[in-house]
Amino acid sequence: MKKNRSTLKDYFKKGAIPTEANFADLIDSMLNQDEDNVSKLPNDPLRVTATGADEALLNFYRVEQNEEKLTWQVKQKPGGTPGLSIGDETGSRLFIESGTGKVGVGTSTPNAKLDILSEARSGTHPAAIKGLYVTGSLGPDNTGIEFRHSNGTQGIGFGYNTIYATGSVTDQDLGLKPRGTGKVVVTGPLKVTGATIQVDGNQKIFFSDTDTTNNLKIQLWSGYGLGINGSTLFYAANGQHSWRDSNGTSERMLLTTGADGGLTVRGTGVSSFAGSLGISTSDVGSFKLSVNGDLRANRYVVQDSVDGGATKGIWMWNSSDSNWGIYMSSAGAKKSLAGNVATGGDGFSSHSIRVRTYSDQSNGFIYENHNEQLNFSVRASNGNGYFRGSLSLGNSDIYFTKTDHDHSGFGNTNGYAAIENAKDYDALMILGRAHTGGIRTVKLWDYLEVNGEFVVNAGSRTLKMQGDGNLVIYGGGKALWATGTNSSDARLKKDIRPIENALQKLLSIKGVGFSWVDELMGKGPDIGILAQDVETVFPELVSSLDQKYKSVKYLGLIPVLIEAIREMENHVLDLQTQIQVLKGIE
Repeated sequence: MKKNRSTLKDYFKKGAIPTEANFADLIDSMLNQDEDNVSKLPNDPLRVTATGADEALLNFYRVEQNEEKLTWQVKQKPGGTPGLSIGDETGSRLFIESGTGKVGVGTSTPNAKLDILSEARSGTHPAAIKGLYVTGSLGPDNTGIEFRHSNGTQGIGFGYNTIYATGSVTDQDLGLKPRGTGKVVVTGPLKVTGATIQVDGNQKIFFSDTDTTNNLKIQLWSGYGLGINGSTLFYAANGQHSWRDSNGTSERMLLTTGADGGLTVRGTGVSSFAGSLGISTSDVGSFKLSVNGDLRANRYVVQDSVDGGATKGIWMWNSSDSNWGIYMSSAGAKKSLAGNVATGGDGFSSHSIRVRTYSDQSNGFIYENHNEQLNFSVRASNGNGYFRGSLSLGNSDIYFTKTDHDHSGFGNTNGYAAIENAKDYDALMILGRAHTGGIRTVKLWDYLEVNGEFVVNAGSRTLKMQGDGNLVIYGGGKALWATGTNSSDARLKKDIRPIENALQKLLSIKGVGFSWVDELMGKGPDIGILAQDVETVFPELVSSLDQKYKSVKYLGLIPVLIEAIREMENHVLDLQTQIQVLKGIE
């Protein structure tokens, strides 16, 4: 057991008699040159001789909770490697290898002049490296090895695959600076992600590769970029080419190219071309635009705000026949699309644009489909026209301008109907469809509204609407049926149900006397019921054709009256029964 100095001094106080054990404690408290491997020769520093496999020299302890705890060790041969090691109970923290002078931080087997190990190594590592070797749990771009200015503001760091800028400054450049006329050389592909490349100075990017076989020198994306093929500089893109504003957000013009060389240009601005342009031809002659093929346009404007003239207009002709074509004659003269000067007449001015045939042909103007079927024609001799299909006039009127004729219609033979502006009747007449074996028939499938008097069978005092041979409508607003019946067969009806509380509902309807607001409905006093009263109990008897005023189907109240009488009959029978009972009591 260790003894402190006070205890040892007490053994040898004046008058005390030291024992053998006291002398043993004194001797054990001293260093022994032989047993403790510590010696001090004159004119020589303190000598410590290492022992054990690791040749430990010194151990350092601290007292924690009255117990000694090992903190540091100094060894000469940790792990069997000769050298000076300062470490703790887990291993060497700083090691200098004998003979080579290699320094290891966190390792006793340094592979470089300075080998730093911050985490346990795994995998394969080189046996020897010149200079510095550092390993650890490094991040890719922000938790690596760092070198900073003494003020901590700026620095450079090394991740496991990234050289990055570090420090307290938020925005810091990362530079690579060669010396003299040297260059920054990258061996292998260079990839830039999440940023832009800015080239200052002379702004020159030089490619030393002399291979010009369809190589993309600048590849913006897979299949997009600039390249060289022989002596040709080419631009590679997959179909679409866009010109945009300085921010790259608003598109100014878009070119779309096809595999066959087709080109589509999209844009709404004005484009100009200084020279001549040939399409499918290189021989444009003296023309600004020469097209070898068909030309199609949604709208073709010629001489907009420019008068005519021998060198202006639309010219379409065959070199062997200058009479055929479409063009405008000299400036200020009468315009014609026929090759000759037009003359005024038929209510049109001499400056009208006209289509004119070369000669008085039977069909002066013909429109055909792709199968050469005639769709529309106008005869040059008499102006008669023909339409193969239907004719639709949007928001337009049809006028028959001939005033003295008996027939102007749309046909008057079998299979046709006719509308006639008949002079002999002084009326517009509609003739029903003519057909064999029957009379002409005009049918109306929608509502018929007449603004004025409606006359049927003029000269008679009756109006017959002979729908089924029974209905006859007389003047004065009265209507009679030939048989006086309505269809009421039970076989024609479904969802048959009794009318409940007929008497009570009928009592809620008031009979009233009234006069009409509009005298067209009737003059003088009148009696009737109110549609609003009926609607509350029998909504099926109230309707409104014009969505404004309500009408009542008066005949529908007859079944209600019948049921009300039946209910009253039941009440009468009940009362008679009660009277008989009361008489029996008396």
